Amino acid sequence: MDSLSDKRESASYEPGDETPVCPQCLTPFHPLQHYCKNCGEAVGQLTPYIPYINIRFNYSIFGRMWKTVWFVREARFGKRLLCLVLIMIFAPIILLGLPFIAWKKFRNRKLPSTG
Repeated sequence: MDSLSDKRESASYEPGDETPVCPQCLTPFHPLQHYCKNCGEAVGQLTPYIPYINIRFNYSIFGRMWKTVWFVREARFGKRLLCLVLIMIFAPIILLGLPFIAWKKFRNRKLPSTG
């Protein structure tokens, strides 16, 4: 029993000892990086909040599906077909939705008061 408690004390957690790793390929990265150098996955704490840069973060699933369809040799035919169908379905929906989003932003914009 004493040896178990000694092991717990010796294996205590020290803040600052951790190294962040990419969630997709487990490659270590610098905490100030926005994307993994190895696979391109969005990493870092602030990546979702950076304007214009976060486009890749929000829509990276389509890039992964595109890579699966054309470049991943280990992918089965069914997975490739499913990814291609999803791209064909969702890409036009996203493009058709952009004018509605722009119209909503334009309509909700407050006009300066002239009084």
